[in-house]
Amino acid sequence: MLQYILRRFLVSIPTLIIISIVSFILIQLPPGDFVDAYISERMIIDGSITDVDALRASIQAELGISDSMIVNYFQWISGFPHGDFGYSFQHQKPVSDLIWGKLGLTFLITFVTLIFTLVTTFFTGIISAMRPYTVFDYVVSFFGFLGLAVPNFLLALLLMYFSLEWFGQPFSGLFSPEYINAAWDMDKLYDALSHIWIPVIVVGTAGTAS
Repeated sequence: MLQYILRRFLVSIPTLIIISIVSFILIQLPPGDFVDAYISERMIIDGSITDVDALRASIQAELGISDSMIVNYFQWISGFPHGDFGYSFQHQKPVSDLIWGKLGLTFLITFVTLIFTLVTTFFTGIISAMRPYTVFDYVVSFFGFLGLAVPNFLLALLLMYFSLEWFGQPFSGLFSPEYINAAWDMDKLYDALSHIWIPVIVVGTAGTAS
């Protein structure tokens, strides 16, 4: 088992490198770059910008965009081991802060989904095994394969529609508007758990048949 885990870990290293190279090339392929879009947005917000060429040159020098693609790639990945994933001009904060800020919700959804999947499949699997070829067995199999076959986005849209029609609650996020920027406390956690059932069912039903 230890050799298998070690072998899989060693195989994942070149796989991640190849994925990063392909992703970086795909990002660079479209015409133009981020600097053009950023300057256009700045000119709309701040009409006092006059020397566009100087602003473009300063940003390109700061980001190293004027260098070759190979140099840009190694500049891009050089900060990864130190947790530096660059700076997001759109959100005006480091990318690492954006990533770590979302990991808590990811772990929460994953944990609740795991419990939902294990509890649901454990009891339905036992009953189906004890009563094969019964109505219950066929119903469980039908919904299991239905959850596996229906695309997640379609199931999510259906659940959002029914939640609005039946409960009058528009689920457009994991928090109510008053808790989006609020600090974490028991009220915010309860609000998140009251909204989390849609992604839990969507993700959990995909693993039910498995």
